[in-house]
Amino acid sequence: MFGADDPAPPPLPDMQDPGTLFDVLNLGIEEEKIYRVLFEKLATQDFDARENTVQRLVTRGPAVLPLAAVYAKSKDPEIAEIAASLRGRILLKYDGFLPPDPKLLSAMDRPITMKIENKETALELLQRLAKEQNVNLLFDQRYKPADFNLPESSVLTGAKMGRAVEVIANACNLVTAVRGDVLLLTSVDDANRLDRQRHSFGWKDLGMDREEAARIGESLQAFFPGVITELHTGSEVLSVRGPVGCIPKAARIVALLKPGSSGLWPAPSYELKKVDQTLALLEKPVAVALNRDDLTYALDDFHKTGLKVAAVAGPERAEKGPYPQPFQGLAPVTISLDGVPLGLALRWLVKRAAFPGQDASTSGLYAETDALGRVQVRVGAKDRDLLGLSVGGCEAGFLRPPELPVNTEDADKAVLEKLRKELGPHLLLFPEVQIETDLRVLRGRLLMQGTPASISAAIGWIKRWEKDGKPPPCAWFEAMRDRLDAPFEWDGRGLTAGKLLRKLREQGKFPVLLDDAADGDAAHFVLKNEDAELLPPGKHTLRELFDDLAIRAGAKWEIRWGTVVLTPAPKVVKRAPPPPKPPEPAAEAAKTPATAP
Repeated sequence: MFGADDPAPPPLPDMQDPGTLFDVLNLGIEEEKIYRVLFEKLATQDFDARENTVQRLVTRGPAVLPLAAVYAKSKDPEIAEIAASLRGRILLKYDGFLPPDPKLLSAMDRPITMKIENKETALELLQRLAKEQNVNLLFDQRYKPADFNLPESSVLTGAKMGRAVEVIANACNLVTAVRGDVLLLTSVDDANRLDRQRHSFGWKDLGMDREEAARIGESLQAFFPGVITELHTGSEVLSVRGPVGCIPKAARIVALLKPGSSGLWPAPSYELKKVDQTLALLEKPVAVALNRDDLTYALDDFHKTGLKVAAVAGPERAEKGPYPQPFQGLAPVTISLDGVPLGLALRWLVKRAAFPGQDASTSGLYAETDALGRVQVRVGAKDRDLLGLSVGGCEAGFLRPPELPVNTEDADKAVLEKLRKELGPHLLLFPEVQIETDLRVLRGRLLMQGTPASISAAIGWIKRWEKDGKPPPCAWFEAMRDRLDAPFEWDGRGLTAGKLLRKLREQGKFPVLLDDAADGDAAHFVLKNEDAELLPPGKHTLRELFDDLAIRAGAKWEIRWGTVVLTPAPKVVKRAPPPPKPPEPAAEAAKTPATAP
């Protein structure tokens, strides 16, 4: 990616992750004075006034709990009782940002050995597990859980604490919700409600008017789960309401919108200098023929080339066969790729994979670079975990056409178009990147979501572009373009339709694939043998030959993922001409009144 004497600039800033800089658990000095007065007001005999005060305390959230602990020892019994109950009220009702405690998350992800005694009930087992693993467990007293005696004594090993608690809680008609450092067991409806949290970010220092803020908010929707996330923008505030992961991600985006900022968060768990090693792997050409009865053999073909591609399904990860059980449900695939970079070959593998008899909207095959920079193929849910993606960005305003004013929609569109055009071929090597949705340009700044490896590479390419004054070259794309535009002696006389594509493949040294149209039309082309000769003998380029082939076969062609792809040409819908309008009736001649002879 970068020459030895021209290393990529480090994309990480010398600053802490903005997604962790939330001062929601502490009161300021002046704010503490205000809330001490509120606690004193709990002694009032006015029921409505007391409830309003309690609601104000709950609305502030966990930050008031240290004061609540003090006032729980008050000599006034009313104050002491309400202060002591405040923690439970906040955990059950507070809808602001309550970040999960890292220690609790670590405990929930820890493998455990679970001893089940037939003399204890399910709820007793939950309480014992929580005590053994130092997990704060809280039952929502508004719901009476179903309890039952465990059938027999046994020992289970290897299960993670979170999964074990979840299964037992579900059997008791409860679900789990992480609330700060507490694992709450409550109803499904309440867990879903508590999962949608809210927070507001001030960004008035960006100097935006209401119209620009609305445009930016609309553009950022692609970075969040659409149905369950609400973004409201004003010239001074961005308000976010959604799953807990939305709020740290929004904080990172707001930080990246500030002039001069550059970053990548959450930080990767590997050294960024290894990004070059990941990219070198993705750039390496492969030769695989995916025409096996079992698609998992395709991974063996990758491994024969010396490339390590892991198969992952849930917690299972295999560097070589046998692969996790979910891979056995994949249908056979027929596709021949030779000389295509690994990252592009993985894109074709994912596109052609299918699970017969399964809902394609809920399961699929995916290729990606993970948080450690490793390349893997995964079976899982089709919907992307947008909140699990990193976010990063840097200054890209140097690409703005000088005739366009800064911080305008037209300027941002022009910069984004340049980035997609020049960096698109580079980023295609990362099979998880969706260029149309993962890149945004706002106020002349690149914002990108994805894996740490892909974002780090993009930032490095942009900074190199700014330094050199020209976009970084993309080896695979330029080599393919050069072969398409190099004139050579062509003689198609005597070729049949079957031999034509083989000759074009040999000349271009890249695959030529037939693919279905976007509307689902099958890739079925009719080409007469006399048309297979294409252009007259002489010097021509492959680009000219493909243009002629597309016309004769009723197709269109494009470069896609390291191959030339032929798809059915869009159908021209002929509309029946409108029926002719009836002639306007002639004005009836005025009748001459009859006269007597």
